Amino acid sequence: MQTPEVLLSVVDRLKLTQNKDYSRGYNGDSGTLREWVAKELSKNLAIYQSQLGSQLIYVTYSANNPPEAAQVANTVAEVYKEQDYTRSTGPPGERAKRYAQQLNELKSKVDQAQKEVTAFHQRNGLIEEGSKTNVDVILLATLEGRLLEAQSARRAAEARASEDQSVNDQVLSSTLVQSLKTQLAAQESRLAQLITVYTPKHPDVRELQSQIGATRRSLASVVQSYTANASGGLSVAQRLEQNLQKSVAEQRAKVLAKGQLHDEGAKYLLELESAQAVYKRALEGYDQIMFASGGHYTNVTFVSRATPPVKASKPKVLTGLILGCMAAGFLGLGIPLGYELFTRRVRCRDDLERHHGIPVLVEFGALPMRTTA
Repeated sequence: MQTPEVLLSVVDRLKLTQNKDYSRGYNGDSGTLREWVAKELSKNLAIYQSQLGSQLIYVTYSANNPPEAAQVANTVAEVYKEQDYTRSTGPPGERAKRYAQQLNELKSKVDQAQKEVTAFHQRNGLIEEGSKTNVDVILLATLEGRLLEAQSARRAAEARASEDQSVNDQVLSSTLVQSLKTQLAAQESRLAQLITVYTPKHPDVRELQSQIGATRRSLASVVQSYTANASGGLSVAQRLEQNLQKSVAEQRAKVLAKGQLHDEGAKYLLELESAQAVYKRALEGYDQIMFASGGHYTNVTFVSRATPPVKASKPKVLTGLILGCMAAGFLGLGIPLGYELFTRRVRCRDDLERHHGIPVLVEFGALPMRTTA
């Protein structure tokens, strides 16, 4: 109600630009005369709402004569009511056209958001749902499980390769090794018997020694094959672990990259859903807007019109007189008293003894003025 549209209409309706009381002081530097008068009008206009949730609005205006005050207040309320009625009962075609234009803008935003979502999925090769991402996560978990198994196998191969293969359980339990050891023990036992009978250069002794050497070489060859087997198993386990570690790192990077892409895609989807929700609410309110624009009603009604006041509300002479007397009394008594309290001077012998604690021995009278000849 205090907007320039309302106040300028009030100025034009009451022709306040022709009133000298309102145009007094205008020099042309502060806009047009209408704007100057509207500004002067707003200085004396008071509009406030009733408390405790009431919808009553009070309009008061201060003027030099009672009829003018009532007329301006009533005119402000009438102009506001007319403008509110004009806004609420505007042409339905114009309101529908403006609302349809807003709907087209919202629809364009929805189409643009949908295109961005589709382009993002096509550009990154993403599927709408997260099925592919779930497969990648499952594959990563499988590779990590196989990596743990490969690490355990590598540790077992390292322990096996670091052992003495001649006393290894697998070597000791081998049938070939056991047969070679039994054969070697029998040959050594027979050699000991032959040495007690024949000389070391006897053909039977030499032949048996040759057989013993061949048996030992066979046994060493078998043990060496187990050692080579353990070393080869360790190499295979290490290569398998390295390959699995590489595969796990690649799969993890792939899962993280897909996760980032899906997060970015979720942002586009959120923008699309937000635009769709706004467009849906606008469509749902279209019928209500059309119904409201076609109605002929207003939300503003008069409860009571302003009447010329019987007596002036200001200035309050009695209140001003009482306040002036109180202020005069305060200033007349307070200023001398304050000056006396904060400006202490020695005026007699008692002041000197009281404030400084110095006994007065002699008090001289007034000294005569010295005159120069």
